Amino acid sequence: MDAEKINKKIEITWAAVDIYQEKKKVSIPDLVNKTNISATEIYQLFPNKQAILAYYYPALVLQYWAMIEEIEDFESYAISEKFSNFIYTIFDMMSEKEAFVTDTFNKYVFKKGSKSKFHEETTTLFKEFLTTDSNIAVSAGFFMGDIFYKTLSSQFLFLIQYWLKESSKDKDRTVALADK
Repeated sequence: MDAEKINKKIEITWAAVDIYQEKKKVSIPDLVNKTNISATEIYQLFPNKQAILAYYYPALVLQYWAMIEEIEDFESYAISEKFSNFIYTIFDMMSEKEAFVTDTFNKYVFKKGSKSKFHEETTTLFKEFLTTDSNIAVSAGFFMGDIFYKTLSSQFLFLIQYWLKESSKDKDRTVALADK
């Protein structure tokens, strides 16, 4: 899929999430009014409204990829800094739409586990972080196969689940856990 279609999908998704946060539901007429994109074009990009809402999660990772391209010397960050940057950025992005995330994360991501697009995108990102880091020994490659990257992504889903359930001020416990 080309960048223009991806950007349009993200635009539609962000609008749908805004509508959802206001009304707790999304209608195509509301989406058309908010985006000025025709219903036909929306349905060419998404099969249904649930697919639009579900796309929010992989779109977070796609947005993150775009963000790190803007960070000077990101490739020189230590692996721990890359992971921390990703985790905190995703939490910041999710906190902006926390009502939506609270209502939908289980349905669209957690219950699907490794079959969710968010898990797939996160796995790809983690693999990129780990396979391009020059400070990781070549011999570590024997342990870092696809199962390893998928396991890391699965653990991240559990961390998000913890973040959603946490009641401490500023989600300090999740931040402390992520720092480990």
